[in-house]
Amino acid sequence: MKAEHITHSLSITRMVENDLDTVKALCDEHLGKNLYSREYLSSVLGDKAHYFYLLVTQEREIVGYMYYFLTDLEEMSAYTKLPREKLNVISKRENPIIANLQSVVVAKAWQKLRLSKKLARFFLEDMQALQEVDTALCVCWKLGDSVPLEKTLKAFDFIHLSDAQHVWYDNRDLICPYCEGACECEAAVYYKNLRGTVQ
Repeated sequence: MKAEHITHSLSITRMVENDLDTVKALCDEHLGKNLYSREYLSSVLGDKAHYFYLLVTQEREIVGYMYYFLTDLEEMSAYTKLPREKLNVISKRENPIIANLQSVVVAKAWQKLRLSKKLARFFLEDMQALQEVDTALCVCWKLGDSVPLEKTLKAFDFIHLSDAQHVWYDNRDLICPYCEGACECEAAVYYKNLRGTVQ
């Protein structure tokens, strides 16, 4: 089957309670063990400011997911450990509502189909529909000098704002698959004005 036929057979749907164990296993495998507890995943199901979507086959096999939520500059400054003054450039508003693209995961067997671009497009279109949200932010994990999600973000005109240090280090439950313990990986922070158009 050609890749385009496979991608046409996939759909994006909200996570539900029955999906939690599978989503946690995917997260543990791709992002680091215990980044999200099952309890945390369950807590976002009914939260209107949190959006957890799954990429599924027609048989509802979960092949990927994305998680984003609405936040503000204070919270993102604390999360990235960057001064608020550095983040102020992402919006002309004094207190903007930010859509933070927290996680994008595609299962290993599906990673050559550019599905992260499908998920990113959905995220941007979904958030552009909310008039109160004017900026998207994404704090990306770095592997050495490489940012795995960078190609996808640049395809949608995200701008690199800054690198950040030890973003996930204080999460003592997280076992980073690369640091084999507390995560000392760098992060790269990207942003995009949502009042433009999706390409």
